[in-house]
Amino acid sequence: MELPSQGLTGFGPILKIVGIVVLVGLLVLLIVKMASGENLFGPKNSKLRPAVSQAELDKIEENLHEAELKDPIQRAIAAGNYPMAVRLYYLAVLKELSVKNHIRWKRDKTNGAYLRELAGSPLFGTVQEVTLILSGSGTGRWTWPSRILTNWK
Repeated sequence: MELPSQGLTGFGPILKIVGIVVLVGLLVLLIVKMASGENLFGPKNSKLRPAVSQAELDKIEENLHEAELKDPIQRAIAAGNYPMAVRLYYLAVLKELSVKNHIRWKRDKTNGAYLRELAGSPLFGTVQEVTLILSGSGTGRWTWPSRILTNWK
């Protein structure tokens, strides 16, 4: 006696594809972790790579066009200071917009002022989304698991 089919026979290929995608994703994550030099299996030693200080952030903001932001971003993530990492990412976005003459960078200018400069630009929506992410990270409304920022590059 044969049991009636439950109609699930079409899911085999889909599950196989999902499995492959998950495995590829894990492999990419492992490669990114190894390439960044992050300790994969041991505890992180924050004394070796200190978090970004307010003084360093001030220096970056004073000389944004000359500032190198990749290392401070990585150190902030490694130290678990995700609001600082998001702030540094935002500064990198502002730097790029300024270099390409979409905005005029000024240290004391508000994020809203940058959005007003971009009004009518195709970049407005994207920059507005990034600004909302920054706003949420600074007020504590967002919780930043390391996997989000590590993959958000």
